[in-house]
Amino acid sequence: TEPWTPGGQPPPPPAAPAPAPVGEADFAALREVLTRGTVLLRDERALLPLDPDRLGGVALIGPNAVEPYLQGGGSAHVPAVRTVGYAEGLRAALPDGVRLTVHRGGSSRRHAPFVDPARLTGMRAAYLSEDGTPVGEEVRRTGDWGVFDVPDGVTDVVLTGRITLAEPGEHLLEFGCAGRFTVALDGTPVHTGEDDRGVELILESGHHHPGTHRRTVRVDAAPVRLDLRIDLRVVDADSYGRFVTAHVRHLPPGPGVEDEIAEAVGAARAADVAVVVVGTNEEVESEGWDRPDLELTPQQHRLVRAVAAANPRTVVVVNAGAPVLLPWAGEVPALLWAWLPGQEAGHALADVLFGRAEPSGRLPWTLPARAEDVPVPDAVPVDGVLDYHEGLHVGHRGYDRAGTEPAFPFGHGLGWTTWSYDRAEALAPSAPATDAAGGDGPRIAVTLTNTGPRTGREVVQAYLEAPDGAPGEPVRVLAGFAVAEVPAGGTATVALTLPRRVFQSWDEERRSWRPAAGRRRLRVGRSSRDLRLTLDLDLDLDLDLD
Repeated sequence: TEPWTPGGQPPPPPAAPAPAPVGEADFAALREVLTRGTVLLRDERALLPLDPDRLGGVALIGPNAVEPYLQGGGSAHVPAVRTVGYAEGLRAALPDGVRLTVHRGGSSRRHAPFVDPARLTGMRAAYLSEDGTPVGEEVRRTGDWGVFDVPDGVTDVVLTGRITLAEPGEHLLEFGCAGRFTVALDGTPVHTGEDDRGVELILESGHHHPGTHRRTVRVDAAPVRLDLRIDLRVVDADSYGRFVTAHVRHLPPGPGVEDEIAEAVGAARAADVAVVVVGTNEEVESEGWDRPDLELTPQQHRLVRAVAAANPRTVVVVNAGAPVLLPWAGEVPALLWAWLPGQEAGHALADVLFGRAEPSGRLPWTLPARAEDVPVPDAVPVDGVLDYHEGLHVGHRGYDRAGTEPAFPFGHGLGWTTWSYDRAEALAPSAPATDAAGGDGPRIAVTLTNTGPRTGREVVQAYLEAPDGAPGEPVRVLAGFAVAEVPAGGTATVALTLPRRVFQSWDEERRSWRPAAGRRRLRVGRSSRDLRLTLDLDLDLDLDLD
């Protein structure tokens, strides 16, 4: 396409290719993937699965129940053919006559939303050369304002407009810009920046995630119209281009957080079951910047505790992609981790809640009980150098070395049934040497029995423990896993071919892998902390890969 030039509107984007046909089979596959990935962290008193035919009312509560976080932020977000929210999915699954109420219970956001374009007048951008000569202009009524291909010759952009505050009460305004800038309201500067960096603003995503200035405006006699002027110096980011960015956010007066929580609590008391969906959003989990902490917003913690106190049949669903602290986890009877579920979110959650599918996911990381328990809390470079002082003790290995009890361990996940692990044994080598999961070393067989009331999927996990006399080695590492699907009362044997590499260690002096030999111990079970069987293997030097 032709590059944009000042004085004209950007050219229309090229026509998008026709989307591939999508049918019900595709949506069904997505639902199955979601249910198999959903992790049941806790199910006290066997609250789950719910019987929809025995429910009179369901209270769906939480900020992410109203605004689910379905994809990642930034470039991880792509258009979907359709999206099914949590409320829509539950309504479709519940029988006629079952009441479903939906209450936000407060926001999960740390920032105000972008200002409604209907409140904006003008938003005219004047493009200026170094000597202040106007070389072009455009008008765009948006609070998410930016140009990322500013032509050479333009050094400054002046953005002017007016914001209408139409309601009496307290209005929250937030302004975020990158580089050198001045934000003024009614002629008075309220926010300035003097950042002369260039490409660094791209690399740390400062153009998408600028720091914000907050200002509260009290309106007694509405409407009030504020003149807005933002002076922006063009940021030259080398090969990334030249850009300016300005965010204008606005939160009008409305119910307070405590009022929203009280309304949600009332709905929970009146329902047979409360489903509370909390989590993150693109302000927290996105490309280009690190999270400052592992916390949910404080109001979400208050909401969960208040609802759980009001209704003993409370299910909490965490809609997040990465670990967050759940200080109330032991106070709720049922807890699900739903990840960033994508377009079939509502249907998949209904399938799990009402027992049409089993949540058979397992945690691929450790969920900490406290922030201070995290093994690597300070991964910050010093003078451009990052010291990996944790060595081999990454993830669950760090918790194991410290003897820390996590909220939920690596590999954890429950289901709709129970299991007994009967025996583990070593198998003789057989061809082919490498299996579908990439194993190319010792083979073991694990026999287990489904002792519960219905068919279930179990993820059998094998962990290799450190050899004697190796103090620097992790306590245990995941050596392999396999999935077994077994009917109620049935017994199955699964084979695991373990990778040779997991039995070796790196020799820094030789700059090569040191072969394994002697006796090594495997522990087999349901997670890194729920280990049911022990198996000793006698290894030979033929495990050398070099």
